Amino acid sequence: MISLDILTVNFWKNLQCSHKRFRLFVEDCTVKAKASGIPEIVDLLTDTNPIVKFYSDEINLLDATISDQRVATALKNIVYSDYQIAIRGLEGAVIDVFKGKKSIQYTTEFFTHGLGEYSDMTEHTAQILFTRTELLTTKYVTQLGIPRQTLFADLMASYTATHSAQQLAIANVVNCNAQIKKKVVDVKDIIFRNILKIAAHFYKTPGEVKNFYSETVLHCRHKNKNGEPIEKAYEASISKLSVLLADISYTKFERLLFENLGTESLYYFTSDTELEVIVIPEDATELISGEEKIEETSTFKKFLYIANKSEVKGKIQLSAI
Repeated sequence: MISLDILTVNFWKNLQCSHKRFRLFVEDCTVKAKASGIPEIVDLLTDTNPIVKFYSDEINLLDATISDQRVATALKNIVYSDYQIAIRGLEGAVIDVFKGKKSIQYTTEFFTHGLGEYSDMTEHTAQILFTRTELLTTKYVTQLGIPRQTLFADLMASYTATHSAQQLAIANVVNCNAQIKKKVVDVKDIIFRNILKIAAHFYKTPGEVKNFYSETVLHCRHKNKNGEPIEKAYEASISKLSVLLADISYTKFERLLFENLGTESLYYFTSDTELEVIVIPEDATELISGEEKIEETSTFKKFLYIANKSEVKGKIQLSAI
């Protein structure tokens, strides 16, 4: 029995690919429709183009908000770096003023869990530590001096400002992603409508419909380590501080699309050998929440690693393009 489901189901509704890739596909469709010169097909663009433009503008806005988030994160990291330097100086002063590491001030106030509590500071403990050192340097300003008290008060103010800026930037990225998800529904609907109308025009020569759509733009070309094709994009969740060795033969492709689908930054890097002990290098590439990044694999080493520093479980998707 012949099924007519193909005419009643929007086959792009559950499509899994990046928004930038889908935008390329849609823009290519509109260009080909205009180039056809067929009045009834060209007329489809009257209400198609505004919807596609809204979608494209939101993607461009997402790029801008991601850049803002990256700047905000970089400024906050500078404050973190300055704080770590100040903490080392503070420890020496506390040891000197209160006569060693066994003093009540050292063990129960400033360094209740040792210096490591500060060197291992996370996004979830930063507020506590910045507040603690500001309050204690104020409490012991007579012993530790006004310059040190001022230093930690300034660091607290800088942390508060940069943290707020970063959280606002993250919220903007989340909002842009939500708007894109809403607008892509309209795009998929109108592209489906268009293909039905184009098919109706070419009902005697249905093969002509293919000239208006380049679905190769949407196809993922993944292979696993055994060289077997994978139909969907490579997607994985990454727990706190864990590192994922990507099971994908990325060297077979010239470019990879990295998509951070989580809410916290992920980091990726490559190595010539399979690492037994994982340490995220300083030059690892940061992929912030909601960001898409295309990498040329010609400079990649043999093994690709994706890491998560956060307590929040991360989620990444890789696509060969």
